[in-house]
Amino acid sequence: MRDDKKKVYTLDGDSLEITFRYDELSKKHLGEYPDFIECPRITPGGRKWVDVITEDCPYADGEDKTCGTCSFMLKQDEKDIIGICMNDNLKEA
Repeated sequence: MRDDKKKVYTLDGDSLEITFRYDELSKKHLGEYPDFIECPRITPGGRKWVDVITEDCPYADGEDKTCGTCSFMLKQDEKDIIGICMNDNLKEA
């Protein structure tokens, strides 16, 4: 059995820790990401946490309208699959 790994994402004054559990089938560590649609998370600055597959945003770039193709998605690291939405039209008060 391989040890779990953790990564802390810190954006807009908020920190979110994700656990990566080793999956024997894929032989990789897979992240246990929250469902931001089911359980929204807002930063202290009023920004929504999103993932790259969140879709149907009227402000998203590209044909598929996902956060992953949107220039408003801010990620901690380029390869991350979660981040925050920087669109001021979607900022919480």
